[in-house]
Amino acid sequence: MNSEALLLIRLQDFKRRYFPVFISGLLLAVFSIALSGATVSATYLLSVPVERFGPWMMLFMSVLVILLSTFYFMIMRGRTCWVWGVVGLSLLCFMIVLPALFFSIQRLFYLVALCVPLSTLFIINTRRHRDMCNELVNLRRQRKQILAARAAQRRSFR
Repeated sequence: MNSEALLLIRLQDFKRRYFPVFISGLLLAVFSIALSGATVSATYLLSVPVERFGPWMMLFMSVLVILLSTFYFMIMRGRTCWVWGVVGLSLLCFMIVLPALFFSIQRLFYLVALCVPLSTLFIINTRRHRDMCNELVNLRRQRKQILAARAAQRRSFR
C-alpha cells in the first residue's frame, strides 16, 4: 500500500471515531445560542417591541455563531486552547437562561434551554473529545514537520 492510501484509511478511521463527538458538540453549542436568544426575547425583552431589538438580537447571535465557528475551526487545526472559548460561550448561554425561571416561561422550554449548554459542556469533557483534541495536535505537529522538511528540501535545491 502506498502512503496516500494509508493516509486515506487513517483519515476514514479518524472521522468514524471522532466526527460524532465533534459535530454533536458543535450542534449543541449552536442550539444553545439559539435557545438563549429565544429565552432573552421571550422573557427579558417581552415588553419591548420586536422592531426595536430584533435586528440587534440577530446581529448579536450572528456574532456569537461566527465566534463559535472560529473556535471550532481552530480546534480542527489542532489549537486545543480554543476549547475554552466554547466552554465560555456555553457558560454564557447557561447564565443567560438561568435567571429566566423568575419570569413566566414554559417549564419544558426552560428545562431544555438549561440542559443544552450543560450537554455541550458534557460533550466537551468526554474522553473521546479529549482524545480527538490530542490527535488533532499530533496532526498539526506532523503538518509542521512535513512543511519544515519541504522547506529544507527547497533550500537544498537552490
